[in-house]
Amino acid sequence: MKFKYGYVFLLISSIGMISCKKSASVIESPLPADKAGVVKLVSGKNEVKLSFLVNPGSDISKAVIYWNALADSLVIPVTKENVSDTITTFIGGLTDKTYDFSFYTYSSKGIRSDVTLIREIVYGDLYVSKLVNREVIKALLEADGNLIIDWGFPTDEIGIEITYTDQDDVSKTVLIPRNEMRTILRRYKRDSKFEYRTLFKPQSNVIDYFHPSIKKDNVIKQDPALVGTILERIIANSGMVKTVTSKSTINTYNGMEENYLQFVDINNNPQSLFIVQVDLNNENLSYEIGTPSDGAATGLQTVSEMINAKNENSKDKKVIAGINGDYFELATGIPSGPIVKNGIEIRTLSSASHCFVAALNNNLCVIGEGAVLYKSSIFDMKEAVGAKHLLVSNGVLLNPTDGARNPRTTAGVIGSSKLIFIVLDGRQPGYSVGLNLNEIGAIHKAIGVKNAVNLDGGGSSTFIIKDNADKYIIKNKVSDGSPRKVGNSLLIMQKSN
Repeated sequence: MKFKYGYVFLLISSIGMISCKKSASVIESPLPADKAGVVKLVSGKNEVKLSFLVNPGSDISKAVIYWNALADSLVIPVTKENVSDTITTFIGGLTDKTYDFSFYTYSSKGIRSDVTLIREIVYGDLYVSKLVNREVIKALLEADGNLIIDWGFPTDEIGIEITYTDQDDVSKTVLIPRNEMRTILRRYKRDSKFEYRTLFKPQSNVIDYFHPSIKKDNVIKQDPALVGTILERIIANSGMVKTVTSKSTINTYNGMEENYLQFVDINNNPQSLFIVQVDLNNENLSYEIGTPSDGAATGLQTVSEMINAKNENSKDKKVIAGINGDYFELATGIPSGPIVKNGIEIRTLSSASHCFVAALNNNLCVIGEGAVLYKSSIFDMKEAVGAKHLLVSNGVLLNPTDGARNPRTTAGVIGSSKLIFIVLDGRQPGYSVGLNLNEIGAIHKAIGVKNAVNLDGGGSSTFIIKDNADKYIIKNKVSDGSPRKVGNSLLIMQKSN
C-alpha cells in the first residue's frame, strides 16, 4: 500500500507522455520560450513526482525533463485544456541515488526555454533493506477482550501500521503514532493473529512510506482469567467455596451479564453473591454516577429513587443496573470521596488513602487509590465516585485490615473495559453471613480483575437490575429489611433504541 500526499493537481489522462533516449530538435531563437511556473520534484520509492504550473497566456506546447546526463527523458504535452493548471506526472524505474534533472518547456514553434536544474535523492530497495520493524515486547489478550501490545523503543520511524480482526470478524487497519509505547486493540478476536509493519520516511517531504517486510505470527499471551466463566473461576480459584448451593447466569442485555451464586464457604457459612459484568467496549453501554435527584447537591435517596431521577433526565439512554456507592455521612449524605458527573468535578478526592472508580471519556474504566492517580486522570474523567479499601491492585490481592464479615458492595475492572459490580448479602444467618475484605477481595482476584475496591456495605448494599419486563428489581436481600437511603450510586446505562 502507498501513502501519497502533495499539492492539488490535475493528472493528465487524455494526452500522451513520451519517454525517449534522444533529445528533441530545437529551433534556435534569440529569445527563449516561456518558462513554466513553479517546478517541483519530490522523491518517492523508486520514483519522483514532477509538477509544474503552466501560466495563463503562455505559449507552452510541451515540457521535457532529462536525467542520467541527458540520456533519459520524458516529454509532457501541454494542451489548451491544461493551461493554467498544475500538471503532474511520475517518473518511475529509478534506483537509490542522487539524480540531476534538467527541465525545459517548448513553445508551439519549437523554441526552448532556459533550463531549470533540479537535484533530487531517490530511495528504493537499498534504503528498504536497512529498515527494521519495531519490536513487540509483549502482546497480552486480556480477559476483557482487548489486546494490549507493549512496544520497544522507536527509532527514526513515522509510526506503525497494524492490521487485526475484531470480534465481529471485521479486518481493521490502524496507524500507531511513533511515540506510542502501549497500544490497545479493543474487542480483539481471540485465537487470531495480527500483522504490522513499521513505517519510515527518509525525508519529511517524500511522498511514500517505506517499510520492511510485514511482521506476522506474533506471539500472543492470554490472560488466565479468560479460562472458564466468572462463576467457574470463583468456584475453582477463590479458595472460598466449599459447596455450591445454586448458580445461574443471565444475559438480558447485550454486553451485560448477570451472575448469581449461593454457596457454603470454607467456614461452613452460607453466602449469596450477586455479580454483574459490563463490557464497556459495547458502545451502547456506559457507567454513570447516580446522585439524589440526579443533581449536584448532596443528600440522601435510595438507589431506586436515584435510578428514577436519572431516567427522567436522560433522553437517549436508560438505567439497566445499579448498586450503591461510596461511604457517606448518615445524617447529611455527604460522601467520603470524590464525585464527577458528566466531566464536572462536584467533589474532589481529599484523602491520600481514598479510592475511586472512574469512567474515562473513551468509556474505559480506571479504579485506583490516592490523589496522585486521581489527579493524573481527572482531566480525562467523565464520571467518578469514591470508595474505600483497595482490594486488588494490578492483579495482586491485598490484605485490608477490616476482618469483620458483613454485607459488601464492591467494584472491579478486568483489563480496562470489563466492569465488575459485586454485592454480597450478609448479617442473615441461614441465608448469607457475609465476608471480610480479604475474602471478598479473593472473589475479585479469582474473577481476574486488575483492580478492585470496596464501596459502602452493610445496610447500604443494594443490587438492582432492570428485567426483561422493564421492571426494576432489587435482587439481593438488604440487611436492614428495606432499602437504605444512600449518598450516591453506580449505574449502568444503555442507549435507547
